[in-house]
Amino acid sequence: MRSLHPVFNVMKLSPAPDNPITGRHWKPPPLPKLVDGEEEYVVEKILNSRMFQWKLQFLVKWEGYRIEENTWEYLENLNHAPEKVMKFHTKNLGAPRRIRALTFGSIPFCPISLSSASS
Repeated sequence: MRSLHPVFNVMKLSPAPDNPITGRHWKPPPLPKLVDGEEEYVVEKILNSRMFQWKLQFLVKWEGYRIEENTWEYLENLNHAPEKVMKFHTKNLGAPRRIRALTFGSIPFCPISLSSASS
């Protein structure tokens, strides 16, 4: 048995059937809407957020698509779904969010002198 190699003859392979489960029918995903000459997909739900390369991204579940087709999108790409972004942040208070420059300027910082930082 030690002289046997885990090899499988290619001639024994056959193509997988289009639909291995009989009676199951896949609905094709919906076509995007045309808004101002550009394709726009409908956001079903925002699942998560993260900071990626110093920019905010959201994990988006698209309406009519399976979970395998969820994508990470930058906030700029979700201008058509501000209510979904707001709903996500309402439910997830600790999730990363954008800090506006005006808000950032009003955060009180304690100055640290170099002499006190080195000691």
